[in-house]
Amino acid sequence: METRGTEITVKEWIKRLQSEDDILVKKTITELRDKGSNELIPELGNLLKNKATEEISTSVISFFRDLKLQDSVPAFVQVLKESKELPEFSSLVSAAWENGLDYSEHLEFFINLILDEDFIIAMESFTVVEENVENLNQQKRIQFSKYITKRMKFVSEDKASLVKELLSIVDIAPGPFSLDESE
Repeated sequence: METRGTEITVKEWIKRLQSEDDILVKKTITELRDKGSNELIPELGNLLKNKATEEISTSVISFFRDLKLQDSVPAFVQVLKESKELPEFSSLVSAAWENGLDYSEHLEFFINLILDEDFIIAMESFTVVEENVENLNQQKRIQFSKYITKRMKFVSEDKASLVKELLSIVDIAPGPFSLDESE
């Protein structure tokens, strides 16, 4: 449970992030690296959507690249889901593999990006899947394998090889086999 003092700080950060003063906004993003809260991740996503100067966009994306706390993943994935139309979307997806966090609970989202989005986004998403597929149990890998196989016939020619490689890593990736038996 957050203390009243933390709530005030979060509210103040939100106010600062919504400021018209770009210098204050950038300074706030820098401060959030050390003192931030997961509650502010959606607000950073809103910055990209609502007032993204190039400098602020770069700062926000850099912030996401440097995420270190695993519990920030759900909030960041939500930002990704809400940002598909942004010009910075491929940079946001690349931030997911660059920050090195575990996205195995969200691989279906990244697999769909590979299957449905353009080649650049598909490549960035592929890297996220590749780095996290070993965290899946056998049952989940079989489920994803069937799903990818079913969707392969609808993939554009430019991504056909990438999707075949995706299927390969999902099928043969080593995983937490000690967990496979219990699920």
